[in-house]
Amino acid sequence: MGLEVKKLNLGFECEGQFNQALFNVSFSLKKGQIHALVGESGCGKTISAMSILRLLPKTARVTSGEILFEGEDLLQRKNMESVRGAKIALIPQDPMTSLNPLYTIENQLLEVIKKHQGLEDEQALDVAMRALDAVHIPPDRMKSYPHEFSGGMKQRAIIAMALSAGAQVLIADEPTTALDVTIQAQIMKLLHEIKHDTAILLITHDLALVGENADFVSVMYGGRVVESAPVREFFKNTAHPYSQGLLNSLPSCSSLEPIEGQPPTIYEEISGCRFHPRCKKRMDICSEQNPRMYKLSDEHFCACLLYN
Repeated sequence: MGLEVKKLNLGFECEGQFNQALFNVSFSLKKGQIHALVGESGCGKTISAMSILRLLPKTARVTSGEILFEGEDLLQRKNMESVRGAKIALIPQDPMTSLNPLYTIENQLLEVIKKHQGLEDEQALDVAMRALDAVHIPPDRMKSYPHEFSGGMKQRAIIAMALSAGAQVLIADEPTTALDVTIQAQIMKLLHEIKHDTAILLITHDLALVGENADFVSVMYGGRVVESAPVREFFKNTAHPYSQGLLNSLPSCSSLEPIEGQPPTIYEEISGCRFHPRCKKRMDICSEQNPRMYKLSDEHFCACLLYN
């Protein structure tokens, strides 16, 4: 079982004006795979993920597109309560603020399990203990409060909540941010352990993490997917100038080559390719024509007029 986002267009109403934030965003999640969504801050990664769960602010409006799950368009579904958590789970970006400091880990975990599985106390406790064991948290820590956990343990507790309902799709929004490299490795190892039964969307800025752990990658810029490919193909034959710029910005023995300028905001109207003001390979046509997705190989696509 997987999930498919098709040509999603979304924007925000602000002071009587509609500002588009996502432009024909498309990607798919497949069981047994980790699909990475990468790009600079503000490029539309998190808002794309939140659209799947329809956890959007009131000012947001989807103008077109589909989000297909179990043969149903989630954008047309009236009630999302039976989907959120139970079938599509979220690991939020900041575990520090995602746990209630007034309740123990046990209280919060049992609440999730009872809500989504309808189990009684004893059965729910058994599921909770198995979920904590899966993330390598000892059962005797269930009575602990969030402030008694380290950052890595908080993150693992959040993952346990996501796993406890047996979700088919897991959205991990920067699950390793602010964690040391040892804990990062533990979290990624855990995602690999559960991916056999789950489709995972990994949102991250860390391309090294993507190269080591993901199966597929989609690069976003300015609210668009500009390149998508299997991970090995992406790193071997990086096609889009923006993707190349991201890789050149990685720390290495040679000097860094940062991408000049800043990503566009939703208030900026840019004709043609949205990356052309920052692109070192831009052509005159780039400011006039918006590139479509060009097929470079069986699963490698790139939205750049260099491949027209």
